[in-house]
Amino acid sequence: MDSVELIAARLPQRRTGSRYRTDEVDDLLDRCIAALQSWEQGRPATLRSDEIIRTELPTAGGAATGYDADAVDDLLDRVALQLRAKEPRAAEPLVAQPPGDTVGNRVFARVVGGVGVVAVAVGVVYLVFRLGG
Repeated sequence: MDSVELIAARLPQRRTGSRYRTDEVDDLLDRCIAALQSWEQGRPATLRSDEIIRTELPTAGGAATGYDADAVDDLLDRVALQLRAKEPRAAEPLVAQPPGDTVGNRVFARVVGGVGVVAVAVGVVYLVFRLGG
């Protein structure tokens, strides 16, 4: 989805059921359009995908007409995916770790290493008694 597609998108409105206030949705969509246009022009956007995902839109109350909530959510999901694809990835770790070197593996190695020392000692004692006795 690009900014032109988002500008052309039309959301269904309803008077009952799950719906969002049109003014709030329109404001967020304007910000989404500006973010997509920024990326299309080679500039980073100020709106990030996680902000779209975390946004809680107010519902239209009473008999007020609002945008169909499912249609809005689907559209915003598409925009968030597009923005996420353009956003820089999280920084790489400062210290390179060997492949497979995870915290879980290091903890396991410490536990097994500690048990290994005890196991070797018990094995030696067992052999001494077995052979000597």
